[in-house]
Amino acid sequence: MDINLFVCMKVFVPLCLCASVPFPFGPLALCTFGPIFTAINCRHLYTHQQASLVRKEFWTILGQYLAPIPSSEGIKINWINYRTGVKHFHVKMDATDSRAFISLELDHKDPEMQRLYFEQLIAMEGIFMEIMQESWDWQLLHINEHDKPVSLIIKEFVGLKVLNKDNWPLIISFFKERILKLDQFWSIAKDQFLYT
Repeated sequence: MDINLFVCMKVFVPLCLCASVPFPFGPLALCTFGPIFTAINCRHLYTHQQASLVRKEFWTILGQYLAPIPSSEGIKINWINYRTGVKHFHVKMDATDSRAFISLELDHKDPEMQRLYFEQLIAMEGIFMEIMQESWDWQLLHINEHDKPVSLIIKEFVGLKVLNKDNWPLIISFFKERILKLDQFWSIAKDQFLYT
C-alpha cells in the first residue's frame, strides 16, 4: 500500500468518523488537520513542506517551458517574474489549491492616481479585447489580500489545483496563452504610463 494513502486512511478516516463526515472517496478532498496537513487527494497527503516543494516544481517547469519564447518585442524575458517597466504596475500569476489567475495590477498609494491610471487603461479596453479575445474582470480599487486598494484586470480559472499534477497541463496552457497576449497588450499600453 502507498504510504501516503496509508497515512490518509490512518489519520483522516478516524477524523471523519469523529466529525460524522463521510469519507471522501471522490478524486479530491481538502482538509486541515492542525498545522501539519494541507490537502488530501486520496492518492496524496502533503505536509506544508511537501506542498511547497510541489508548488516550486510547478513554477520551475512553467518557467522552463516559457523561457525559449521571446517577448512581443523580440527580447528574452523572465515570464514568471514579468517586469512591466512602469512603477506601480505589476503582472501577477498564481495557482492555488482552488484556482489559477493572471492579472495586471495597479497599486499606486494614492487612490485618485490609481483611478486616473485605471481610466487610462479603460480607454484602451478595445485594444485589450482585440488582443485577448476574451473578457477579463476589470476591478477599480479592489481590496486585496493585504487589505490594500489595488486596481486590476484579472482572468481566473476556478477549479484548478496546483497540488494535483494532473491539472498542470491545463494551468500551464492557461498561463501561457494569457501571459503572451498580456505582454503584447502591455508593449502597446506601457508608453501611456512611462512618464506619469
